[in-house]
Amino acid sequence: MLQRFIRIASLMMIVAVLSASLAAAQGTGLQEQLLGEPLGTPLGTLYNDVVAGPDGPVVFWSDGMLIYAARWDGAAWQMIGDDAGVQDGMLESVAVGEDGSAVVTYLSASEDGSTGELHAVMFDGTAWTPLGEKINLYASGTYNFDEAVVMTAEGPVVAWREAEEFMQPDQLYVHRWDGTAWQPLGDGESLNNDPAQAVDLVALAAAPEGGVVLASDESGQTFVRRWDGTAWQMLPDVPEEGTVSLMRAAVGADGSIALYRYFEDGRHDVQQLAPDAAEWAALAGIEGTPGLSADSYLDEADLRVAEDGSVLFAWSNGSSGTAGLARWNGSAWEAGEPVSFMPQPVSFKASTAIGADDSLTIARLNTGFLLEVAQYTGG
Repeated sequence: MLQRFIRIASLMMIVAVLSASLAAAQGTGLQEQLLGEPLGTPLGTLYNDVVAGPDGPVVFWSDGMLIYAARWDGAAWQMIGDDAGVQDGMLESVAVGEDGSAVVTYLSASEDGSTGELHAVMFDGTAWTPLGEKINLYASGTYNFDEAVVMTAEGPVVAWREAEEFMQPDQLYVHRWDGTAWQPLGDGESLNNDPAQAVDLVALAAAPEGGVVLASDESGQTFVRRWDGTAWQMLPDVPEEGTVSLMRAAVGADGSIALYRYFEDGRHDVQQLAPDAAEWAALAGIEGTPGLSADSYLDEADLRVAEDGSVLFAWSNGSSGTAGLARWNGSAWEAGEPVSFMPQPVSFKASTAIGADDSLTIARLNTGFLLEVAQYTGG
């Protein structure tokens, strides 16, 4: 607890030397609208995530002590559940269902304080309810389970990686909440392609009819699987190898899959797998869109497969205060100039989400360590 307050106090001292500035979109056809007043508590906002909900953006944030959630109703932010906060813990990942239900995964210390535990809470329209006991299987001595969560028609699904013992290779697991307990998708064994090799990164996407698509980076090679309701089906090998530091996946209504990867050597790669296709198709040229180059580091990205099958890619860089949105038109990427906003006062991510109306939503910190949310449309 003391360390949290020290960290917050240190961040506030940084703010004192920064000049206040309103965010502004420049040099682009996208039109910016700041959504309501900044969000946060007197302690500030340390971590955040924004999701495109069925009726508008839903934002989650933590002040280092509690996790909060709010929904944009078209005119103002409405807190989801109790204003006093959703849960005490470290915000990990979030998801919102088509019915407006929401799930948050978070890390907390074990009772003896010796290790971390992965937990989840869900908002059912009335209240936040814990989903069982801890999700992780072992006391691995790490607080970083590198997990992802999605909402499906059959309940929330969580993918995470952990090692049974300290210094052993991280193994990949996927469980679904059945209304009573977390149940493994499959036999419950590790999903690593080779258990001797560690899984380094995980991406998860909901698919039609309760399905799930799982992407994982294992020693520089990306593997993609689809859950068909009874078993995991390995999909064709993904081209391009290398250590991945950021990965996102999305599934269209027709079952087509889009995959984005940012490699540590600076490469950006977008691939698409059509239904029943034998191989992935590279959607080449994303590095040539305005604001992106081979050395463009991204701290957040989002993918969406639109109703017409086109792929949308959004990105943000909180350190430089830039973000962009591009669409694959079937043969090339189309994008205007990136939007520009006040760079974040510290190196926490500016969260990114693509709405069903193709809008771009960015949640970022202002110099007061409160969360500003802006939506960009048109262009």
